[in-house]
Amino acid sequence: MPVMGKRFAQLQALQYEMQKNPTLVYQREFSACTAMRPDGKAIDLLAEFGWLRLGSYREGPIDEHWLHGSAAGYAVSGGRSIVNLPSMTTRYATEYIFNQDGKMRSMSGGQLAFPITIWIEGAGRSPGMSGQHADDGCEINYVIMPGIKVVCPSTVYDAKGLMHACLRQDDPIVYFDYTVEASADVPDEPFEVPIGKCAVRQEGKNITIATWASANGEVAKAVAALAKEGISAEYIDIRTLKPYDKDTVNNSVAKTKALLVVTHGHYASNFAHQVVSEAVMAGISFKGHVLAFPDAAAPAAAEMITWMTPTADRIVDAAEKMLKA
Repeated sequence: MPVMGKRFAQLQALQYEMQKNPTLVYQREFSACTAMRPDGKAIDLLAEFGWLRLGSYREGPIDEHWLHGSAAGYAVSGGRSIVNLPSMTTRYATEYIFNQDGKMRSMSGGQLAFPITIWIEGAGRSPGMSGQHADDGCEINYVIMPGIKVVCPSTVYDAKGLMHACLRQDDPIVYFDYTVEASADVPDEPFEVPIGKCAVRQEGKNITIATWASANGEVAKAVAALAKEGISAEYIDIRTLKPYDKDTVNNSVAKTKALLVVTHGHYASNFAHQVVSEAVMAGISFKGHVLAFPDAAAPAAAEMITWMTPTADRIVDAAEKMLKA
């Protein structure tokens, strides 16, 4: 399989779906439509499909209302849309997503499809970003909206497979995109990663560690560190938040009797609490803990943001304390 970066994998999926479906259009803001992989193969969607199907980039207005509104209007009138927006500005389009995207199929008695993918570029958190440019966990804002599906890929393979799956849906779906894995071996051929199915990255017997999106990198390091100490952790990448695959997680918790949910989002109003509550409501007896970013804006200082973030060392410490309690 060829090695490709995440952006190439995503655009390759989009390219295939646009070739197969002439009604699919791509609206974008601050997102390039070109990518190249290490072997020199390149994708240029604008050159292939033209302005009529690619909407604006920097050449057009910086107007999230218009970008999302036009994509939503096109989708409900019989087309198929994908709109790409940065997480910091997507809030301007929230009214459309909440009141139109998620509710139109229900309001029409199922007569209207609403095939729109809202591709949100998650900022994540890195030292020096600070404030408005260091947000994580914003996917919860869309999980709580009725009628909206939410996916959060963390690997290049999942990024491509979930992009294919999203673009074939007749329902509105938020594709929340954080940078985690930079490149990987991924097939050129189209494939789908199932929406609503967790990925068990590693099986274990002592503790279940569940996470998604940007926290995967630190969790993977922590799981390896725990193994060196003789602790067998079952590592689950939730991958799609809605619909949520509670059976996979709950079955793991029933086996290990301990659940640690790790997220880089803020502690309050976090999907991690849903993960824990679903296990409680299933009647499982277990130890549970949520490790998250504090309810405070991200600072610019590298030392401070690292101290506040659930790093591998903090995950290992939390898991050890749970098992000793």
